[in-house]
Amino acid sequence: MKTTTQIDLTAEETEVTIRARAVSSEVRRIQDALGQIAAGHNPWELIGMRGDRATGLQLGQVMRFHTAGKRVMAQTVDGDWNVRRRIRDLAEALDPHAFVQINRGEIIALRYVQQMDFSVAGTIGITLVDGTRSFVSRRSLRAFKQALGL
Repeated sequence: MKTTTQIDLTAEETEVTIRARAVSSEVRRIQDALGQIAAGHNPWELIGMRGDRATGLQLGQVMRFHTAGKRVMAQTVDGDWNVRRRIRDLAEALDPHAFVQINRGEIIALRYVQQMDFSVAGTIGITLVDGTRSFVSRRSLRAFKQALGL
C-alpha cells in the first residue's frame, strides 16, 4: 500500500481518496477505519477484561497478544487482559510495521522485542522486555523477516 498526502490551503474539508484495482478486503478495512475515525471513534482501541473489570487498552502498551486456552489475551505492563477479538482478526487489523504474527497463537509488538536468537537450524527465538520468550514458527518466518527488513 502506498500513501500520499497533499496539503491544499484552499480545501474546505479533509478529503480521502482510495485508488485500487478492485474493492478488496484491504479497501473495505480502510473504509471502515476511516468511517470510525470520522465518527470520532478510535478503531484500534481494545477493551480488556479481567474478572469483573473492563478497561480500554492502548495499543502502545500491548507487548503481545496470545492465546490461553480458548481465550485471546493482551499482555501489557499491567498484566494480561482478556480481549474479545480473534487472533486472526487482530493480525489483519493491526499495523504491520508495529505488530507481527509470529505463530498461530501469538502476535508481538516489535517495539517490545529485547533480543532475538537466530539458530543454525533457521528458527528465531524472541525475548520481550519483560523476559517472555517466544519462537517464530516456520510458517510465520517469512512475514517476520519482512517486517524486520531482513
